[in-house]
Amino acid sequence: MGAMAVEPTTPFAFGRSPAVSAPAPAPLFSPGQVALATLLATPVAGAILVAWNLRRQQRRGALLALAVGVGVIGLALYVDARGSAAVWWLAVPMWTVGASLASSALFASALPLVGRRPMGAAWLVSLATVGALYGAGSLASVLAPRAVPGFGELLFHWIGVGPNHIRWGQGASREDALRVGEALERSAIVRDQARLRVDVAREGDRLVLRIRLPDASPEAMGVARVVTRAVAEHLDPAECVTGRVVDVAGRRLAEGTHCP
Repeated sequence: MGAMAVEPTTPFAFGRSPAVSAPAPAPLFSPGQVALATLLATPVAGAILVAWNLRRQQRRGALLALAVGVGVIGLALYVDARGSAAVWWLAVPMWTVGASLASSALFASALPLVGRRPMGAAWLVSLATVGALYGAGSLASVLAPRAVPGFGELLFHWIGVGPNHIRWGQGASREDALRVGEALERSAIVRDQARLRVDVAREGDRLVLRIRLPDASPEAMGVARVVTRAVAEHLDPAECVTGRVVDVAGRRLAEGTHCP
């Protein structure tokens, strides 16, 4: 009886894993995409793209990137609400350039090897970030209107009191504008005078109202005196108020100070 043929077998190497091809490296968001998202949708969007890149490269720092994005916009909003509107407009190009430089330093060498993520993904993150921030900000301003300014207030530094606009700047804060608006509401003259344009400023320790009028007629001057007196008498906490009447070109027409 002949010997049974034995099929050749491959010896099993104990402790070795079967050969599996490594997954292709994930493409990354480019520095340009990070900068564009930061420009259009605040540093929060740029930080999300940076964090995604870091996670795909299995590197640390994703949570730190998100914290920096939130912290930067929080600081800008705080300083902007207490100072000049120029703070926000100056911050936008600064953090856009910063996001581009940081992303280049982190990912420029790896990008040619792994490729770039589709631009649509960056747009989607940007739109989602803007929607989330707008929704959160709107809800917060409704729940705590005195503590949380609306987006219009942040960008243009004015609050509405009836049909009237009260702007702040030149050393005055949003709190000063709120106090002036509340004084006007308590005085009830906002129901009688329509479309006043009042700019709140500070010169030293003095609160100054720049009241813009279309002309220097006696009626218009009377309105300015009434507004200045009403604010000074209803301001909380009380302080002297200087009313400065200016025309549409900003030229000073008259000035007077009223103390409660």
